[in-house]
Amino acid sequence: MAAPASSEPPPSQTESTETEGEEGLHEAVRLASESKVPLELGSLEITEDGRVVPSAPGRTLTFSFFYKGLPFAGEVGPNAGDSVRLVGEFGKMPFTAELPKGRHAVRQLIAASQRSQRIRFFVTKEQDIRLAMESVPPQPRTPVSIVSAVTALLVEALPGIAEMTGRLNKQIAVATSDDPRDARQKPRPEMREKKRMKVQPKESTAA
Repeated sequence: MAAPASSEPPPSQTESTETEGEEGLHEAVRLASESKVPLELGSLEITEDGRVVPSAPGRTLTFSFFYKGLPFAGEVGPNAGDSVRLVGEFGKMPFTAELPKGRHAVRQLIAASQRSQRIRFFVTKEQDIRLAMESVPPQPRTPVSIVSAVTALLVEALPGIAEMTGRLNKQIAVATSDDPRDARQKPRPEMREKKRMKVQPKESTAA
């Protein structure tokens, strides 16, 4: 009777894998020891085959995350003194015809935020509401200093984030509510129809 085949890789293959792993670890340690201490964010990178190599000069670091259920994208330039820049997405601007009060309230908040150089709301051409934030991180630009800069921006922006999401959620609730008390905040169907109608030129009645 034949013996069952073993599922373990041949010893030579196992030894080769371990050797490659040890070489990669030694290379990472060597690069870290030769780099400026403390290591700055983005100074090293991992290739597709798992090797640790120095990052290409002039490379901008990008990252993304969620905060309070909202998507944020961030980037840090390659040079010392470059800012950490964040952009958060809040959805579409309310339509004037559907929620005139809501659109006005959102525009007031956007206008008020323009007084700040670090944190401000804006609307894109596609009517997307976004929050832009910018800050120069402490030097040297270690992972800790970048995370600290991002955290400080989010804490500073939290009141505005809460107010904007609160206003948008309120308008969504009004738009989808069946409560008669909310009817006064919605345009009547006939008013919406009138806004869509085009004025037709009168026919001439001259004989």
